Amino acid sequence: MINPSAAKILIVTVIYNQKITGTNVYKTLLSEKEAVYIYDNSPAPQPVDNLPDNWIYISDTSNPGLSTAYNKAAGYASANGYDWLLISDQDTIYPPGALELYRTYIGKHQTSRMFIPKVRISDSTYLSPVKNRLYFARISPTEPSSGEITLKKYAVINSGILVTTDSFISCGGYNEKVFLDFSDFQFIERFEDLYKTAYVTDIICQQDFSDKSDNSEKKMLRFEMFCLSLKEYECVKKNKFFIHMAVLRRAIALSVKIRSLKPIKFFICRYIIRNFFE
Repeated sequence: MINPSAAKILIVTVIYNQKITGTNVYKTLLSEKEAVYIYDNSPAPQPVDNLPDNWIYISDTSNPGLSTAYNKAAGYASANGYDWLLISDQDTIYPPGALELYRTYIGKHQTSRMFIPKVRISDSTYLSPVKNRLYFARISPTEPSSGEITLKKYAVINSGILVTTDSFISCGGYNEKVFLDFSDFQFIERFEDLYKTAYVTDIICQQDFSDKSDNSEKKMLRFEMFCLSLKEYECVKKNKFFIHMAVLRRAIALSVKIRSLKPIKFFICRYIIRNFFE
């Protein structure tokens, strides 16, 4: 029998252009009682003199993205005897007692290798887990059901995933070339290739999207990063065509939102041409 209180959990969080103490994950999840691995992709490192001794701080000003950070953390966890990785981004708000709840699930469902929370956005619609069809995940107005799910039918976002370190390593971890958007799709697809299911907990997290008020220029830059990330997606089970359709959907939606054809032009000239003719 697994003693959940004895399970070694490494909390992993990636931050960008925010002080550690100003992030939602710091305010609602991080604890001196648990080991924390902070990967800072900001242009400059920040002072960390007052961090607890069991917190690891890594500054990487090259900003390689989420996937590299998660893989580095997994390597550290494997080398230092951590049984579980709790993956988070800086913007997720966790409920009180989240760590204790995760440990409860570890004890109750001892064959599960991945636990995921229910993640909603500010208007109380749910972002994860939601049904996934051909890389199109539609947010849901209803709360997902708790219990075991077949991963190939669902989209699951990175933040809040609790996964065993050995299964993370054995499935190949994250694709570091898919560095931002769809890194979660790629990881879940790799994981599902070896481990078909995950357990949806009753833990409800709130996801705070900081780009809602961004201007058109920032939205366009974000779309360009989206294209670069998806360009390297490895299609394990589905045709690359559906990845291209996901990028096209995003281009059309952004063109409507910012009232400009720039996203569609970028999709044609910089994404399609590079994928097919370079």
